[in-house]
Amino acid sequence: MANDDPEKIGNQKLDTYFVANLYGEWTPEALSNAVTLRVDVLNILDRDYFSRTTPGYDSSAIEPYHEPGRTFLVSAKVDF
Repeated sequence: MANDDPEKIGNQKLDTYFVANLYGEWTPEALSNAVTLRVDVLNILDRDYFSRTTPGYDSSAIEPYHEPGRTFLVSAKVDF
């Protein structure tokens, strides 16, 4: 029998959650659009959650893998 309720796995009701991410990019004009700098903040609200696709979530015998808390990333992209 198929379960059409996206908030349930088997007979287990899943908790809902909201995760917010934010990013900003800057391309210096002096570098002719060759370099892009980016800053990311993942999980801004520092929520404890695990992805619905985490292995083991569908079994109560296995502890799911929690996603990381608030994360800051800085990156640069160079086009050549």
